[in-house]
Parts: sequence; C-alpha cells; structure tokens
Amino acid sequence: MKALGSLQRTEDTSKILQEMIHSVEQAGADFVKTSTGFAPGGSEPEDLKVMRDNVSDSVEIKAAGSVRDLDDVIMVRSLGVTRVGATQTEKIMNECIKRFDKI
Repeated sequence: MKALGSLQRTEDTSKILQEMIHSVEQAGADFVKTSTGFAPGGSEPEDLKVMRDNVSDSVEIKAAGSVRDLDDVIMVRSLGVTRVGATQTEKIMNECIKRFDKI
C-alpha cells in the first residue's frame, strides 16, 4: 500500500513525523518515504532516524531526495533505509564499481 503525506520542518517536526508514520503503518503501508525527492530538503538524517525508531521492522524506509552519491547511499543505509530514490543512479553505480570493483 502507498500512503503519501507532507510535512514542513518546524520545531515539532519529530513529534508530528512520529504520529504520521504510526498512522501510515497502522493503515498497512509496506514503506515509509522521506519525500517525493522533488521538494526542498529531501532525506534528512534526523528524519530517517525518527522513522526507523518509530516503525516496526516489517515497515521499510525509502530515502528520496538528497541522495546524490555513494557516500550518501552508505550513510542512509546505516540509518536503516532499505530503498533509495535517486536521480544520480548511474553516477552512484559507477562510484561503487570504482570503489569496490563490483556491484
């Protein structure tokens, strides 16, 4: 199931984000996603941490926006992200091949 929500960053962002993702999980979503990838901000590490800490392991996290290179992918993966939406996929894959000599 796909559920979309929008959140503008404020002092209460973490609390509001927790409430939103709990609702999304209760509705049966398989993934929670940081943004469309086209809005300003994109995947903020603090938001990814809040998301991972507040959904069960059965709900996966997709980071969209602000993931532009291999180091970004490695960083968001370390925060519990399982999918990435990136416009720089070719660049990221080439960095991976160069750095690790494999895909």
